[in-house]
Amino acid sequence: MKQPSESEDNLLAMNLGLMRRAMLRDGLLASLSATADTDISMPQVVVLFLLDDMGEQSATALAERTGRSVSAMSRLLDQMVRKGMIQRREDEHDRRFKRFAIGDGGRAFLAAFEKQRADAQLALMNYLSPSERVEVRRGMALLAEAATRRKAQVHGASND
Repeated sequence: MKQPSESEDNLLAMNLGLMRRAMLRDGLLASLSATADTDISMPQVVVLFLLDDMGEQSATALAERTGRSVSAMSRLLDQMVRKGMIQRREDEHDRRFKRFAIGDGGRAFLAAFEKQRADAQLALMNYLSPSERVEVRRGMALLAEAATRRKAQVHGASND
């Protein structure tokens, strides 16, 4: 299989950037209004996605993954527990350590957040012809398959 050239990669990156910018602008604005009552920060959204993808994690593992200090991550996690977004429990091997998992509030938030993002992408698709929509759907299916394979490889190698 022929590898894409640097110029093809640059064009793809530029096109992805244009698409993401339109989706982020519309999706984030809609997400802000839909989730205004939750008062959640972007680092908290990232933690929810990590816990949803990776399952239960320690504060240390989440701090390492996000590039934050353990103390900053602990404060962030405490806020999220108080908001009902995540759950905390003692580690069964060492009670000094806490483990965190996504809670019902976090799952509900992510569902609403993902719906807003999907709605923004679907709105863009309204500007495509029927044949272009077929191509995009196929491309999205391929990207979803690649994401699934990547997740299995990355998470399989780094389970905490």
